[in-house]
This record gives sequence, structure tokens and C-alpha cells, in this order.
Amino acid sequence: MIAYDFPVYSLSLTKVCFSKHMRQGKNMAEAQGDREREKHLRDYITLTRQHFAMYHDHKEKMAYAAIALYLTGVSVLVFQGEPGWIKNVSCPLMNLMIIAFAGLTSSFIIWQFRKRYQAAMIVSGCDKVRIQWLRDSPIGSDVSPTSYNKIEMPMFLYIAIDNVKTPLTILWSSLVTLIVVIAWAAMLYWRLVSLVCH
Repeated sequence: MIAYDFPVYSLSLTKVCFSKHMRQGKNMAEAQGDREREKHLRDYITLTRQHFAMYHDHKEKMAYAAIALYLTGVSVLVFQGEPGWIKNVSCPLMNLMIIAFAGLTSSFIIWQFRKRYQAAMIVSGCDKVRIQWLRDSPIGSDVSPTSYNKIEMPMFLYIAIDNVKTPLTILWSSLVTLIVVIAWAAMLYWRLVSLVCH
């Protein structure tokens, strides 16, 4: 009986040890998978922030370049002497040209500022997520796909963007810029119409 019990006990011990090793191996594989997933999520946020920060700067430069060109062109037309070509333009055509020029410029500037605003919100959302991940692990974040202004992103980033308060400096800078563009358009209108429609 003793000779029979020993192999049974030994076999049971082997099964227990094997099960323990299997669980440890599975836990190690899961831990490795979690580490890779966490690295992937952190890399995604870092690269997304970097991309939209560069995009934000590009849109800002495009808007201010358009503003500089517009203000320079209008200033030349307003402060120079009477141009020779002005006598060949009718009053209705002059009105149409001034309104179209100001409208196209304003639309382009507003479009650039809108894209800059979207980029600023995404950058701020990424910053919120990075700060949150200093306290909590990104494992378990909702990565279901969604979109913010037609930009595909995971749900956890969308929620972070949704919780960002709109910076007033962005709104004020855009508003002041548009007021300046309208003021210069009014000066151009007054100058050219006074020459053509007198």
C-alpha cells in the first residue's frame, strides 16, 4: 500500500506544480501584454500631441501670413496716390471687387483659425490624458473608435477633449484679427469708392 501511495502523491504534486507554473506563465504573458499595450497607448498620445501641435503652428502661420498680405495690400491701395487704372473701373464693379476681396480673405482666415482651434483642443486633450496617466494606468482606457470634427480617435481622447475648457485667448485673438481685417476693408472701400463713385 505504501509503495502504491507514493506515485499517486508524487503525481498529484506534479500536477499542482505544473498548474502553478502554467498560471505563472499565463500571468507573465498577460503582464507582458499589458506593458506592451500601455506603451502603445502612451506612444499614441505622444505622437498625436506632437502631430497636432505642429499642425496648430502651421495653421497659425498660414492665417497670419494671409493677414499680413491682406493688410499690406490694402494699406498700399489706401495710402498711395490715385492709381491710373481706377478711372477704368465702374462704381458697382469696384464695390463688388472690394466686398469679394474682403470676403475671400476673411473666409480663408476664419478657416485657418478654426483648424488651429481644433488642433489646440486636441493638444489640450492629449495633455489632460498624459496628466491623468501619471496617476492611473492607461490599461482599461476606452479605445472604441469615434471622431472629433471628422478626425478619428479613441473614445478616451474624445472624452478628454470634451472636458477641455475653451481658452479665451484663442477666441479673443481670432476676434481682434477679424475686426482689423474688417476695418482695413472699410478703409479700402472708403478710399476707392471716393475715387470712383464721386
